[in-house]
Amino acid sequence: MDNPDGDAEGMIVTLGGETGGFAFYVLGGTPAFQYNWLGKEHYTITFVAGVALT
Repeated sequence: MDNPDGDAEGMIVTLGGETGGFAFYVLGGTPAFQYNWLGKEHYTITFVAGVALT
């Protein structure tokens, strides 16, 4: 993903509904992933520039 100005925002992909699903989006120029498990647990991962995903 290329965001040279650092000001891109919005949803990239989303799947699910009220009881569960996931979303991959950009907020404040930062990519993030959010997962909802049956409306009981929510997880958010925010990516940091220069940090490898392992």
